[in-house]
Parts: sequence; C-alpha cells; structure tokens
Amino acid sequence: MKRNLIVIGILILGLSAVYLLSNDDSSTLKSENSNFATEDTASITKIFMADKADNTILLERQESGRWMMNGKYLARQDAIDNLIYTLKELKVRTPVPKSAFDNIVKNIAGKSVKVEVFQNKSSSPSKTFYVGSSNQDHSGTYMLMENSSVPYVMHLEGHYGYLGPRFFTNENEWRSTVIYNYQLDDIKSIELEYPGQEEKNLKIVQNEDGNFGLLNEETQGFYQNIDSAQFFRYISLFQRINFESFEETKSEAYIDSIKLIRPIVIFRITNQLGVQKEVKTYIKPVPAGYEDYDGNKIKYDLDRLYALIDDRDFVVIQYYVFDPLIKTKQDLLQE
Repeated sequence: MKRNLIVIGILILGLSAVYLLSNDDSSTLKSENSNFATEDTASITKIFMADKADNTILLERQESGRWMMNGKYLARQDAIDNLIYTLKELKVRTPVPKSAFDNIVKNIAGKSVKVEVFQNKSSSPSKTFYVGSSNQDHSGTYMLMENSSVPYVMHLEGHYGYLGPRFFTNENEWRSTVIYNYQLDDIKSIELEYPGQEEKNLKIVQNEDGNFGLLNEETQGFYQNIDSAQFFRYISLFQRINFESFEETKSEAYIDSIKLIRPIVIFRITNQLGVQKEVKTYIKPVPAGYEDYDGNKIKYDLDRLYALIDDRDFVVIQYYVFDPLIKTKQDLLQE
C-alpha cells in the first residue's frame, strides 16, 4: 500500500510539473518568440525580404490574385506558392540550447534574410523574423523573431532540409519566366521576321470582325489557301511560352557581342490593346571542343538559344519550346 502511494505521488508530481511548464508564460514554445507561422495565408497581402548584401524583394498581391515583384515584374507563381506554403507550415523542431545562443545569434546577425509578413493590407508587418543557416545535420533552419534573443530550429513536417532557399533575394530568380501567355481573343497580330530571308516572313492579323488570317503583303488581304487546322493550332501555341533562365553567367561584353549577330527569327506579338512584345532569337555558341552525341565537333548549342526580349532582357530559351513557333509563310499555306 505504501509503495502504491509513493508511485501515485510521483505521478501527481510529474503531472503537476507538466501542467506548470505548459502554463508558464516564460515557456519558450508558448511565447510569441516561437510563433513564426502565418496560418491565415489568404490574408497575406505583402511580403518583404532583405539580405545582408542589400538585396531586397517586395512581393505584393494584386486584386487579380497574381503577385508583383518590386513593383515592376510579375512574380513566379510557383515560387510564390512555395513561399506561402512555407510561411503557413513553419514548425518549431527544437529550441536552441542556451549554450549555443550567442554563436547562433551572432551568425544570424551576420548572415540572414529578414522577412516581413503583412496581412489585410496593413502598413505594418504582422510578423518579422530572420532566416539564418541550417543546423548541423541540415534537418532544420535557425530562425529568430525580431526583438528576441531566442533562436529556434524551424522545419516543415515531412521535409528534411534547409529552408533558406525558399527565402531567396535574387530579383531575376523571382521574375516570371512567361514570355507569351495569350488567349486567342487577346491577340491582334503575330509577326515573324527572318532577317536576310524576307521571303519566309509571315504576319497573322485579326481583323475588325474578329477573323484571323495570314496577311498577303502585296494585296493587304488574306491568303485563301491556308491550312485552317494547322493555322489555328499554330496561333494557340502562344498561350504559354516561357524562357528557361536569365543569362547571368556571361559578361556584358559577351552579351553585347551576341546582340551584334543577325537574329535567326524575330517574333512580334501585339495584343488587342496595341502592346507589342518582341523576341529576337540568336544562336548560342559553345566553348571550343564541344561534341554532339555522335562525337562530331559543334560550335553552337543544340538544345538552347539566346533571346532578347523587348531589347531589355537577355535570356536562354529552348529549341524544344520555340521550334513549334518557328514557322514560315509557306508552312501555313496549302500547296
């Protein structure tokens, strides 16, 4: 009996300790210092991020639901979705041991990304925290709430790894890679110019009656002998055309030298508002000694091209994406 009373006493003391700890206002896991997640992501209207190199990213939700980056570029939707999911699902993996506080806080102060989350169009952030490095076994990421000296190892349940890459601050990486994204009714004209091979040029126009046709430059009327099925299939290809990446590995001098080469083909697509988007395509040289799959020496990339968008953005594109778009006038006419 006495032994049973001792066991019961120990259980009561244990439960009391758990209760007191769980209700202690100073408990690290219950404090605002560990509340990194934003559960109501639908209310997020703005996210600001800044790193120690003065790179800044401002993401703003538009009325349409799309996001703009730094007030001038459409943001990549996949990157937005990934970031929003991360903000919602952030969980504390473990508090940082007190013995490691100083070193980790110093590391965060020296190298981190500041994140501000704004909700319901407020001008003040609802959360501000710093994203630091990964922990030793790369199972989580050190994070610190603003005005706190207590860092935590944060993670996503079911995800093993460092979360830092989800809070990136490279402007080009945030920009949408979409070049053309037109529905049929959005298009006013499609023009392809082949410099030095003008006989291949084509121009597709939608007239005032809403009818598309292949323009005969000599008569200014439409060709009658078009392959209608192929013709409209071709126009529909401009619904979703992306580039692969910005060219960030080459010098300005190298890029300028490419721009001096005669373009392969120039695309000019004009929408119903009269806004034109131009894409000039160029061969992409490869270093000396490159070979194809059969061991033959090659001078140019067989999978990728360069493109200059609106005389501003120099990017890499894929033949796989653009080959179906490279048509001549003869390709759309019936024999």
